[in-house]
Amino acid sequence: MYCGQGVYSLPFLWYFFEEHCLAAFSRWPFDSGCSCILIRMVEAGFIHCPSENASDVVQCIICFKELEAWEPEDDPVEEHQKHPPNCEFLAL
Repeated sequence: MYCGQGVYSLPFLWYFFEEHCLAAFSRWPFDSGCSCILIRMVEAGFIHCPSENASDVVQCIICFKELEAWEPEDDPVEEHQKHPPNCEFLAL
């Protein structure tokens, strides 16, 4: 939704972000039986950027912190709060 003053509304930007980030998780190695499913990763501010040596590397779109070695029970928001705890995405 366009605000009419050269700025896009937050819901529009979130939709744009969410759709593109979900597409980036097309090869995410965790499924619906895990805490770190792709929608929760996106909601925590991450995009998927796998490497040749690690298929589960993610990066925050704001602080650019990369995290890997995810376990099925890891909570994406909790992990993001630990690394680094002052990321602006977490304040949104």
